[in-house]
Amino acid sequence: PSDSTGNPMVMEIGEAEDDCLNNSRPPRPRRSQERGDTSQEQRRLVVWLQGLQLLFLGLIVALCAVLVYRQGKMMRKVDDDDDDGSCSCPPPAACDDDAATCSPEELDASVFAALADQIAFGDFVAMTPQADQTVQRVQNGGAATAYDGPAGFAIYDEYNPEVQFYLANAGDDSLVRDMQGDVFRFPETSNEPDDVAFALPEPPAYATPSDLYYMPILSIAALLKNGTVDCVTIVQAFIDRLAEFDPYLGIVATPLYDTALETAASFDAVIAEGFADLGPLTCIPFGVKDHHQIFDDDPTMYGSLLHAANVQTVKSSLVARLMDAGAIPIAKMMLGTFAWSSANGWGECMSPYLNGPGCGSSCGSGAGAALGALPFAISEETSGSIACPAAQNLVSGHIGSYGTLSRGGAGLLTSETDHLGWHSRYLSDFGVIMNYARTGRDALDGDTVAIPFVNPADVDPASLRVMIIVGNGTWVYDAQSASYAWDGAVRQSFSKTAWHWPERVARIKAALDAAGVAYDVFTLDEANALWSFDSRTTYFECADPRIDVMMAGGPWAQTQEFEYAFQNSKWKTSYPKNIPMKDYRYMRHCMKELGKKFLNDPVWGTYDVIIETNSALGGGYDIPSSSFEQWVRTAKTFVMDYYEALPCAHALGKTVEGAYAVLTAKPFEDHKNFYVGTLIQNAAMDAVIFPDDDAIKTAFEGRTRCPFAFYDGNADLAASCPPLNTPGGPPAPTPFGIDDACIPGSPLQHLPEAWGQEPYVAPYNMDEKVPDRALWRWDEYGPVACTAVCPFVPSFCELKGIVCDDRRLAEEPVAPLPEPTHRKLSAADRARLRQDFHDMLQDGGRL
Repeated sequence: PSDSTGNPMVMEIGEAEDDCLNNSRPPRPRRSQERGDTSQEQRRLVVWLQGLQLLFLGLIVALCAVLVYRQGKMMRKVDDDDDDGSCSCPPPAACDDDAATCSPEELDASVFAALADQIAFGDFVAMTPQADQTVQRVQNGGAATAYDGPAGFAIYDEYNPEVQFYLANAGDDSLVRDMQGDVFRFPETSNEPDDVAFALPEPPAYATPSDLYYMPILSIAALLKNGTVDCVTIVQAFIDRLAEFDPYLGIVATPLYDTALETAASFDAVIAEGFADLGPLTCIPFGVKDHHQIFDDDPTMYGSLLHAANVQTVKSSLVARLMDAGAIPIAKMMLGTFAWSSANGWGECMSPYLNGPGCGSSCGSGAGAALGALPFAISEETSGSIACPAAQNLVSGHIGSYGTLSRGGAGLLTSETDHLGWHSRYLSDFGVIMNYARTGRDALDGDTVAIPFVNPADVDPASLRVMIIVGNGTWVYDAQSASYAWDGAVRQSFSKTAWHWPERVARIKAALDAAGVAYDVFTLDEANALWSFDSRTTYFECADPRIDVMMAGGPWAQTQEFEYAFQNSKWKTSYPKNIPMKDYRYMRHCMKELGKKFLNDPVWGTYDVIIETNSALGGGYDIPSSSFEQWVRTAKTFVMDYYEALPCAHALGKTVEGAYAVLTAKPFEDHKNFYVGTLIQNAAMDAVIFPDDDAIKTAFEGRTRCPFAFYDGNADLAASCPPLNTPGGPPAPTPFGIDDACIPGSPLQHLPEAWGQEPYVAPYNMDEKVPDRALWRWDEYGPVACTAVCPFVPSFCELKGIVCDDRRLAEEPVAPLPEPTHRKLSAADRARLRQDFHDMLQDGGRL
């Protein structure tokens, strides 16, 4: 229910129960004020009424006892049910009085099993509100209407599900506005990007276009402004770099080279006419993770073979902002299929540092920025998709704080926890990127916020106070399990971010001292004690934004009706989860309450920036969920500050490893991270190691889509390297391995074995972009494509030349639909559903 303002009326658990008890008590008969006026007949009437009320109350109590008894028997039966949750008894309607063989307990269990299947596999799409109907959806040139009706699926001209499940809702999904308090407030003012001035440095030395590869953005801008280079030269240099190395690393999804060069030439013409000062991002090339629509005809593929020809009509708000500032997109970068990991339908993208995959899902963006092929690349994170590529590609990254970067026109997994950001090498460039990427309020994304951005160079160091979490974490060997475990003296991510942390902290402290920034140092336990909430705090346990569940109730819900999309991705291991709306609202309420405590904690009243080693959670507080800050969305910056050659890690002897520090600030205070991060990185600049071009070509010459040959060169680190926790030792016990999507027999495999062993060819260079042999289980789904595939991705069927005419539609029902694999309800699934139901009932809810 809602109050008069439209806001949900929240009733604390227990209130409803108390009210029911209070209201169930019969009213006590009123006694006359004047006893002498009460007649005997009136007294008999009162007694009669009292008896009737007591009888009525007794009936209510008896009915409640029966319901409680039946509910208890159902609970006990559910708990004691067999592993698969099945019951041989038919549903109640099938049991007649003469032949009924079902006990009440069996009937209850049977109903439960049917309900579990309905929640897991039922058609809940009709209950999912369509997102932002004011925005015209993809039409695929009208092709979508060709599949409306005959195949039995509703495909609308202006509402195309192949795009719908990725686009953000135009509503405030995260409730962060409701988390404001004494410490955290939304800004009351804002400014425009042109209101923020960036001073250009002195132009650096320049001899050839290759000098631009590892040059900071503002230095490139200085060369352009003084006429040393023109726009076409800049753009061509980075195009050449991408084109040279993409065959080895597999990082480009769709090149935009011709359009980029045309744009560069037009800028040169404008500059030649005397308009020399067009802003610091003018002519700066950049890459875009391939879940944004940029132009009218570029495919937005999400790393999926099935979306190889997908074109969206809703264009990226963030990319449009950057292009308005003069930046030029030169390529759409590969991501793991449907934003999971580093493998896509065409192969695996790799790190230029020869330490394994580029990680995901923003693998192409991270690898391209690390390679020096992109001054910066737009990325996105649901849970680790900016953090992990930064760690594996040894490049800095940033997740924009809540609402600063619009997700309009960008494909999402879940509206609550998906946020945009970027990868780029130099922290000194992060301010100019953020200034021109911020979108302000955008009608396509109801979570967006207009902020007054501050040039990080203008931050007063004396106004800052920083928390640093220290500790010397080590790997500890457990003889019983024959494996290593991290001792947790400091938290870390991806088995490397706390590598050499004590030495790095010493350098960080020296940099802050030199700049006049105050800081306090705490161990993990000491930092934990500073927070005013912990695991005992109300709403702590339920503030758990389970991303896989939110995906089922948000933009991705409709893919659950499209089994073949799951089969061609690692999501095939997930059974469909349609989160009950009550449960979802309960989770939102918990997140709002604990999020408000977190953002208004006295810690944030004292400290502007927290420096530590955990990529997801900053400050050492008790962890309600690894996705907690993904929802609340603090400003999160990954500052690469350590590199080390590790020749013992691979047979080629050219591996480089590294680690970053994690900086966290409150939402809307990203600039403070950038200032502190620049201090940290500048102090470590002498130790930077760039990728080895020749080693990359040697490692991946003639590579296959799944580069097993490279991984065969991984060394046994225990045998070939100095011991863990010692100088020269590796950051972790084992190196990163090949993506499960490539491994034959893995439940996550979706690249057919023969396809994975073919030589790598980028999709834009293939004569046939999606051959049959590339598709998982196409021999089963191909014959029924007009029923099981084309209604969901008509652009795919158009690309494949599949025509769903009357003849084919008449033939298809003869072919049986393939059985789903990996997504049937297991015993564990049913057990979890049972527990969820029990928890909801105990919390005062009802099914």
